[in-house]
Amino acid sequence: MKLTPLLFVGALCVAAPAAFAGPNAELMVKGTIKPAGCTFTLNGGGQFDFGTITPQQLPQKWANFFTSSPQQLSITCPQPTRFALRGFDLRESLATGAGYRAGTIADQSIGHFVLKLPASSVAADGSKDIYAVGKTPRQTSWRPANWDYIGPYGAFIWNRNEETRFARQGSTDPLPMRSFSADLDAVLRLRGAELLDVGEDVQIDGAAMIELVYL
Repeated sequence: MKLTPLLFVGALCVAAPAAFAGPNAELMVKGTIKPAGCTFTLNGGGQFDFGTITPQQLPQKWANFFTSSPQQLSITCPQPTRFALRGFDLRESLATGAGYRAGTIADQSIGHFVLKLPASSVAADGSKDIYAVGKTPRQTSWRPANWDYIGPYGAFIWNRNEETRFARQGSTDPLPMRSFSADLDAVLRLRGAELLDVGEDVQIDGAAMIELVYL
């Protein structure tokens, strides 16, 4: 996981050198830029294994969604901190839209996956009174915080530099948090049997990175 440091300017010191008489005075400006130091962990190490999917589980065109066992995502900060989550597809040459590519066969995509935070699992500083501030890749402005604006069952960590923020219901202002926790699901959607050569093994090979963005 890549953590983008939060920068804040420490005490600003303005001091003149030794006093002297004259028409000019020199100033020195000093300070400290220090990261917030939030810690980001996944209890399963970020490995989502869907095991073996048989051709009989695939319809002819597009498959139903396959959902992984969730992993616990936890973020802890030494002080209340405003942040967002942002996803990047590490198979960038194959990435399109908001999802993350799941692999190829004969230079053709086999499908994609998305990363979801189920609404019932999300907590901030021990409180469940937290909502995702919605903005999908096709939208240009943030919607007031409410899970239903993103989906009735949770929020998504989108690909392509789209941020998922968290706030109190009805607000778009990011909520400062010391601790944040949620289940993280990988939801896989594969192309149908008629679009894939299922006469041989097809490897699911997706990779993504979640970035913690300080606001």
